[in-house]
Amino acid sequence: MNLENEKDLISDNKIIEKKVVLTGLNNAGKTSILIALEKKYNFLDEIKNLTPTIKINYKTMDYFGKIKIRFWDMGGQEVYRNLYMKKPNLYFSDMDLLIYVIDIQDNSRFNESFNYFKDLLEFLEGKKLVVPVLVVFHKKDINLSKEKLNIIEESIDDWIENLTEAFPDWYFAFAETTIFNAATIFRFISFSLSCFLPNFYDIVEIFEKFREKTKLEAAMIFNKEGTLVLETYSPNFRYELNNELFRLVKEEISKNVDEDLKQISLSDLFDVKKSSNSMNTLNVKINKIENFYLIGIYLNEYLNNEYKKRISKFLKEFKKILKLVERTK
Repeated sequence: MNLENEKDLISDNKIIEKKVVLTGLNNAGKTSILIALEKKYNFLDEIKNLTPTIKINYKTMDYFGKIKIRFWDMGGQEVYRNLYMKKPNLYFSDMDLLIYVIDIQDNSRFNESFNYFKDLLEFLEGKKLVVPVLVVFHKKDINLSKEKLNIIEESIDDWIENLTEAFPDWYFAFAETTIFNAATIFRFISFSLSCFLPNFYDIVEIFEKFREKTKLEAAMIFNKEGTLVLETYSPNFRYELNNELFRLVKEEISKNVDEDLKQISLSDLFDVKKSSNSMNTLNVKINKIENFYLIGIYLNEYLNNEYKKRISKFLKEFKKILKLVERTK
């Protein structure tokens, strides 16, 4: 996308509101996913103490100051599923995106889950309602044995094959998530935004090129509420560092300043050579762009010069991106 050729960028104050339904069986992890999106870090204790969702839990999140996504977290107990299917128009007819969550570790309930999903899709087909569908294979946890992970991979392949055979006219997007790697959850939000912003992947491409040219380990954009809007990582980035980064970003945003964050020790976080002192610290740079915060993470201090050279151009491009978003109807 050539932003330089964009003309007549008209801004309005209209807020786009979208309804996203998260559904699936009880204990699939739907509420846990939303908590991870909202909290960003230190959410595991809260998840451990969760009780089953009673009917519907609502959460609204703001992206780019233009799009408000209202999540409908549908309780998955049988009594509620029966209720939804008795009055499906009330719950599903006006949604903009369907996210179906599957506990990929619980193969004893795969048939039950498939049948419920089948009922939902047949309702949509009967009403001739075409909405994007994201199938989330949740609880593909990083601490599982190799044997268990192999079983899960086979289960995912079976799910994909069975769905595409049963519903050949549908296009499904698929994601694999775990609360122990929050980045896997944030990534499917990118899919959600791509459904609502026609130029979203162009925005992602610009952001990825910026990270590559500046040789950043990671680059993220948060809004003023601390919601992660965009992210891109180098192939070597270790995602277990995310919780610490999110904590620091939250603290910095609350101060509303534009300056270097403190350096973080990299011991046991990156596979780096310890022969050079500059390789043993992680430098985190924060820049404020209107109501957003650009976070740049780099290993070597000398990369700071490359960052400084390119940041001004990127900030100009990002402001044009915001104008493009404002045009979205």
